[in-house]
Amino acid sequence: MYDALDSDSGGLSAESVRERRAEHGPNEVARDAGRSVPSIFLAQFQSVLIYVLVVAAALSVWAGHAVDAVLIAVIVVANGLFGFVQDYRAEESLAALRELTAPTATVRRDGTTTEVEATQLVPGDVVELTGGDVVPADCRLVETTGLEIDDAALTGESAPVAKAADPVEADTPLAERTSMAYKGTNVTRGRGLAVVTATGMDTEVGAIAEELAGTESTETPLQRELDSLGRTLGIGVVVLASLVVPLLLWQGTDPFQAALTAVSLAVAAVPEGLPAVVTLTLALGVRRMADENALVRRLPAVEALGGVDVICTDKTGTLTRGQMTVSRVWVNDSVVEPDAGEASGDRVDLLLRAAALCNDATPGEDGGDPTERALVAAAEDAGIDVAALRGAHPRTDEIPFSSERKWMGTVHDERSYLKGAPEVVLSKADHVLTDDGPEPLTEAAADRIREQVRTFADDALRVLAVAYTEGDLAEDGASDDAIVFVGLAGLIDPPREEVADAIAATERAGIEVKMVTGDNVRTAAAIAASLGMAPR
Repeated sequence: MYDALDSDSGGLSAESVRERRAEHGPNEVARDAGRSVPSIFLAQFQSVLIYVLVVAAALSVWAGHAVDAVLIAVIVVANGLFGFVQDYRAEESLAALRELTAPTATVRRDGTTTEVEATQLVPGDVVELTGGDVVPADCRLVETTGLEIDDAALTGESAPVAKAADPVEADTPLAERTSMAYKGTNVTRGRGLAVVTATGMDTEVGAIAEELAGTESTETPLQRELDSLGRTLGIGVVVLASLVVPLLLWQGTDPFQAALTAVSLAVAAVPEGLPAVVTLTLALGVRRMADENALVRRLPAVEALGGVDVICTDKTGTLTRGQMTVSRVWVNDSVVEPDAGEASGDRVDLLLRAAALCNDATPGEDGGDPTERALVAAAEDAGIDVAALRGAHPRTDEIPFSSERKWMGTVHDERSYLKGAPEVVLSKADHVLTDDGPEPLTEAAADRIREQVRTFADDALRVLAVAYTEGDLAEDGASDDAIVFVGLAGLIDPPREEVADAIAATERAGIEVKMVTGDNVRTAAAIAASLGMAPR
């Protein structure tokens, strides 16, 4: 892979970086630079109705009705200024949002490791990835250690993807390219070394941005109606003048006076205050949207919302919280809430302590694997001081998680812990923890555990198993001492509390809500049912 990009494990030289940056440009995705101040101001007057008002003002001047002309001009200018202020504020808010983040990357150059701005990366750069990082560019992985990446930004899948350096076929779908890491995705756990293959607009997210840039802006229903009204008024006054002038001339009226009368009637037919009323109404809508933390870039967009009859919404992070939570735990035929206090018993306490020790998430910090964070949070919610627990039982060795093993292990002074896929952990255990302590794991007990795993899965829960041994752990999970199966943890990305009411209100308004997700049918159906969404 290094040879294909004329690079090596030590990274590029400073000279190579300069040459490639000149060739490829900065590692930035082109985005809307925003509208200029003059364009924002002129956009307020691009309406057929405004054109009609301008013509009406000019005719008023010709007819000697200076007061009418001044009134129309004041209304047109005031309307434009008011709309300009609203749109300009929105552009300023968007510009401020764009400046909130300035991502960096850990890169090897000239044989040393340094941190640079992500915009300075070039193809061939060698970057180091670790849990909590945002992938700075499209990369080909060359080394991985328990690396998992959340590709939801590109694929919509909520579960992190286990990555490996092994090559895949060229025609493999993006969601299955496990040897690649893509710009803008999040490293949830593990470590990796990768060589940059594409930057800026050549990345996958750049291709999406390019496609979005090609979309054409369309008028809102209100804009079309106002333009139609403006054309109708324009045609109407012309027809009126063509009828009134001959009639007055036939009655012997002076030609100039006949023309003046026709112009006066035409000006009177134009609703001077309509644009101002429309702009003020839309501005009030923008203010209400702002109170709900919604940013509206253009005033007419508020009215366009009223024409929506179908909403297609993503599940992860929109309908749900976008963070895993331990919903239920199982310990030897008992299903309990993880924070049930005294009702949970010592076995649940042991399960939560084991899951917090056999864990790479840091208490109180964001980033990393969402499942790991959820287990730490569950332990803390049950009253366990995870930081103190880890201080009292320091980790002396570890067996990191990998997609091949499907489990991880940690070794402490007095005990070792395993955490991972239920079928794998169950296959390594020879005892199960009961009220009377560890007992031999019979086939009947194993079957009950498998049935509970299926029950949790039917309830849209992601299931992890926890076990321990008093001895050390080998790389294959074997131990000289008994491996005791402690229990199961069922995790879910829970729905947002306010979503069910919002969906109900939306459907009462005659708007159909559809959920878009890459989850399996059972998971999607369970989430939809909890939100009150009828199957379609």
